[in-house]
Amino acid sequence: MQDVSYNMFSHHFSRALMQAPRILPTATCWPLVMALSGCGGDGIGSESDDATDPVQNALPIAYIKRTLTPEDEGDPISFPTDLEAPAEFTPGAALHLRSNASLSATETNLTDTAFEPDENGERLYDVKDVEVSYDGNKLLFAMRAPEIEDADDEDQPTWNIWEYTLDTAELSRVIGSDILAEAGHDVEPYYLPNGDIVFSSSRQSRAKEILLSEGKLKFSNQTEGNSDDADAFNLHTMDSDGNNLTQITFNQSHDLDPSVLSDGRIVFTRWDNAGNQDRMSLYTLYPDGSQLSFLYGAHSH
Repeated sequence: MQDVSYNMFSHHFSRALMQAPRILPTATCWPLVMALSGCGGDGIGSESDDATDPVQNALPIAYIKRTLTPEDEGDPISFPTDLEAPAEFTPGAALHLRSNASLSATETNLTDTAFEPDENGERLYDVKDVEVSYDGNKLLFAMRAPEIEDADDEDQPTWNIWEYTLDTAELSRVIGSDILAEAGHDVEPYYLPNGDIVFSSSRQSRAKEILLSEGKLKFSNQTEGNSDDADAFNLHTMDSDGNNLTQITFNQSHDLDPSVLSDGRIVFTRWDNAGNQDRMSLYTLYPDGSQLSFLYGAHSH
């Protein structure tokens, strides 16, 4: 088995450098290696770094670490990257924090306190989509609890949004209610400038409210590409305490990976998979769901 550290969303690295002076997510290194030692030159935080380097001496690094086991000797090691399957569950990941960007820095597992490893030391939960708050004091990420043995698919845990606060070392699920948290898969969270959270979810809360208000009592979630077994993920927002859940996009396929532009608009990936289209393009809208606009990708990817 091999432990690999990575951050799937390296495109947020430059934002973190400017906006979160207290903590950095690690950049991705290819091929897969320990991210702290394999990113160019002598490695981040190597002994040859200048003693006054602020990255080495001041900034903690948060990253996801998972144990990957190839099925057969010599087979390539892979991990979930399928944009068409945002609910994919691959147990074995955990969120870690290093006190600074040095190989000798203290490494702390932040998520085992929520779901302890089994008797064999294996982690049965999954973690992905780590983001950092603008003040650098909080980590936001998606985590899914271990599967329940012999339970039906509809009774299995869903992906939830969790938050870790550095100052207090507090780990908590953003939506406190078990019933509300398990109403759908919630992934890919991102902090809005006012402290609220935008994320991608299969719960389709507003769509359900609209249909019920029209007297259509038998609600069924919009499914991706008219599939019978894959609910479409649309963008939602909520307060920092998990209240005021609001659906802000209504795509028939997935809306994924929201981020925030300097003018306050949310930019995200939309899977246009209706009719003869099958492409992923960039769209924008405001946090209240207004002014949905195409940005880039219809003619070039």
